[in-house]
Amino acid sequence: MQCYEWSLYIWCLDVFVADTVCWGEGSGTATHAQAVADEIHNSQLLTEYHCGLGTQHGWGTGNGGH
Repeated sequence: MQCYEWSLYIWCLDVFVADTVCWGEGSGTATHAQAVADEIHNSQLLTEYHCGLGTQHGWGTGNGGH
C-alpha cells in the first residue's frame, strides 16, 4: 500500500483540509488513478457541503482555482 497527504481546498472558507490518499493492496483502492479520482470527488462533496450546491466551482468547470 502507498499513501500520501492531499490538501482539499474549500474556496468559500478559504481553508485547506488535509486528507490521506492510499492505494494498493489492503487499501480498498486498486490504483493511484482511482485514489486521485476518489479524492477529487471527496473534495467536490466537501466544497458542496460548505459552499452550497450550484456554485459552478470544482473539477471540470474551469473554475477550480477560485
